[in-house]
Amino acid sequence: MNSSDTSQLLQVAVKAVRDVAQKAFESRLANIAHHHRFELDGREVKLSLDTEMSAALTAGLAPSGISVVSEEAPHTHDVVDEYVWLIDPLDGSMNFLRGTGPSAVSCALLRGNDPVFGVVLDLSSGSVTWGGKGLGAFTNDSPIAATRVLSIDQAIVCTGVPAHLNTEDSDAIAPLVFLLKRARKIRMIGSAAMSLLLVARGSADFYAEEAIMPWDVAAGLAIVEGAQGTTWTSDISRSNPMAVAAGSAELVNAYRQERS
Repeated sequence: MNSSDTSQLLQVAVKAVRDVAQKAFESRLANIAHHHRFELDGREVKLSLDTEMSAALTAGLAPSGISVVSEEAPHTHDVVDEYVWLIDPLDGSMNFLRGTGPSAVSCALLRGNDPVFGVVLDLSSGSVTWGGKGLGAFTNDSPIAATRVLSIDQAIVCTGVPAHLNTEDSDAIAPLVFLLKRARKIRMIGSAAMSLLLVARGSADFYAEEAIMPWDVAAGLAIVEGAQGTTWTSDISRSNPMAVAAGSAELVNAYRQERS
């Protein structure tokens, strides 16, 4: 894929993300009471809007001719094409339902399991952020950059407790406990995509989360790399929980050493 192809696909993704976000904006304005259900022992909420936005975003990406892997469409999770779109049409569903924090539309182009670029639309502000390794990172066309904080003790850290994390397993939660004990400040905002945008913009210094799903973080990881940050994942997957870290190389390495 050459730079011209990447540019064209980026335009397709930005338009598709902007268009599908209108569904969320319209439902919010209309104060629609969304049908929803709980999964994973009540730790994860699914809205009817999740499914509607997934279908709309998939349709918006169709002109690219590239298959879509969506959180909301399990039959797509085993797609093995070299290039795929990996999407989370509504990251932060509980925040959106209850108004407790940010939510976003998230879309990444993957080659194999590596993000080429990501596009994230903040449903609170309507701003669009995109980026990828070698492409830079931009919010509404203004360049953004990650910080170079070197020590966890000096870092503002974003993290979370995702639905797949086994909180009864002391080994599984040990990395989270490490952050709680060591970080200067901890922020849990309920959206992995938006947490990664805070790192890419330099508003936070580091993001790490255990047992998070790839569609929650793929776009944000690409954007952090475009913003000259460093990223790491524990697994290579399009549809299985994994550990993630993003920030300066020093912070990522410190986190990896702690959890090894």
